Amino acid sequence: MKHILQLLAALALVITGVGAVAQYNPTNPPEPGVTYTLALRCEPAAAGSFNIPATSTRSAGESVSLYAYSNDGFRFEGWVDNGEIVSTSYRYYYTMPARNSTLTARYVY
Repeated sequence: MKHILQLLAALALVITGVGAVAQYNPTNPPEPGVTYTLALRCEPAAAGSFNIPATSTRSAGESVSLYAYSNDGFRFEGWVDNGEIVSTSYRYYYTMPARNSTLTARYVY
């Protein structure tokens, strides 16, 4: 009987520990249902277009497949995020951060 009680006590600790781990953590992962704005811009403004709307809402951690199309006379140079070139390919897989974000597609004429 003593062993059964010890086993039940140990099982209760395991279940309690699992419940504590499974509790909601507001910083990781993000709160369910929370979305952020992804804005796409061209520089210069009339230089190109995208495969998705210029403004959309996304969940943090979501992978977004982006394509930058060049208008006549323009050549794609790269994707810029927060002033830093993140890709020089017109095709870019962006992982949405837990914040609003603006990506700029830079072109040259």
